[in-house]
Amino acid sequence: MIARQAGDEFVVLMPEAGAIDAVRRLDAIRALLAAHPLSSGGQELTLRITAGVACFPDDATEALTLLDIADSRLLAGKRAGRDRVVGP
Repeated sequence: MIARQAGDEFVVLMPEAGAIDAVRRLDAIRALLAAHPLSSGGQELTLRITAGVACFPDDATEALTLLDIADSRLLAGKRAGRDRVVGP
């Protein structure tokens, strides 16, 4: 399940995925988007993502705490140069 949280931020729920699997899946999505640019108005657009991963129950058991942890990992990825997935 994917839901838009705000602006350009989305939440992806992977109920059966552990931290390693979630990072691998998001990294595969990141690579797929980078490898297949979109065309719009005669211009080529390459989509890039930076993601932070938090897992229940290892990181937290409360939804808001999980979102906070994922957000702090997202910010760490942005500070490290973007276009990456940051997990536990």
